[in-house]
Amino acid sequence: MAHATKCCCTCSGSVQALCALIKTGRIPLAIACVIFNLKVEPVLRFARRLWGMDKEAIQIMSDAYDRWARELLGVPHRSKTQRFANQRLVGTYLLKVRPSMKRPL
Repeated sequence: MAHATKCCCTCSGSVQALCALIKTGRIPLAIACVIFNLKVEPVLRFARRLWGMDKEAIQIMSDAYDRWARELLGVPHRSKTQRFANQRLVGTYLLKVRPSMKRPL
């Protein structure tokens, strides 16, 4: 999916500019999230439904959003196994805190 890759690369520049503004203290994270929704989301919204039918495009989008979230929050990159382990720990914690919650699939 060359189109999905091209759109994600275009948006990566905007996300990196937002990250620079956050790191220098010029804008808070909340404002950066609003700008993300105004500048990045419209670019991707156009063909997202079509990309949802292609497994490669879904993976490209998933990786891009994961990378952007880490960049905006300033979190270092982790491997997929570490992410899975952390998701399991969070899920276990939520089950202990709220036993009335159903177990996630």
